[in-house]
Amino acid sequence: MDITITTEQYKKAYNFANCSVKTNEDEYAKRNQKNVSKITSDILTGKIAEYAVYNLLVSKGKACSEPDIAIYDRYSKSFDADLYSDGKKVHVKAQTVESSKSFGSSWSFQKQDILTFNPSSDDYICLCQVNGLEVKIMSFKEAKFYINKYKDPVLDKLKGIKKVLYLNDIKNT
Repeated sequence: MDITITTEQYKKAYNFANCSVKTNEDEYAKRNQKNVSKITSDILTGKIAEYAVYNLLVSKGKACSEPDIAIYDRYSKSFDADLYSDGKKVHVKAQTVESSKSFGSSWSFQKQDILTFNPSSDDYICLCQVNGLEVKIMSFKEAKFYINKYKDPVLDKLKGIKKVLYLNDIKNT
């Protein structure tokens, strides 16, 4: 399913990414990621996907919180859901089409994220692929569905830090 975000939503996502990158640099450095333009791009990609999922849920008549564009200090980051919809906690994961071509369709999670080992029954994960303002929903399921499908990342520098869902491991189940 393809969803397009509005230009206004893109501007909000872009401003958020550029304003929040400074509060994220330390966390990314712990994960062996130091390229500021890549970090900004990752944040932008994630926020675009959040807006798309928000648009999808609202278009289906669901009550849904808007994507959070507040800037938090580095000590206030969390694994909280990105969106809340009809009593469900929606965790949005995004990957660009370019990244998919390089690494395969996959979505990264922090190894210590409870979604990877003990999600609650109201946790849902939406896996997205972003191409500009267009977002394709690749999978949207209860988080428990994915529990035995996490693998180590392809990149050695992320092993032991991240867990990854690969589309090939989930698409036929």
